[in-house]
Amino acid sequence: ATKKETLDTCRKLVKHLMAVYAIDKSHIYGHEDVATMDRKVVPEVLDFVRGAPYHKIDPGKQNMKTILDGIE
Repeated sequence: ATKKETLDTCRKLVKHLMAVYAIDKSHIYGHEDVATMDRKVVPEVLDFVRGAPYHKIDPGKQNMKTILDGIE
């Protein structure tokens, strides 16, 4: 699959999950944001396994922007 196809699929999945679970767009976060374990960045963050910040490879903020820009 191309990068565009992958991002389109991600956008469809995110939209579906938002609809099914009534999640507001403001509560969609990237891997790096969650990995900070900082409740100022991600108020809902909870990691029972590590409980501390860790490094998470993220495809990038531009990918998240591309996904979220396609969601009303």
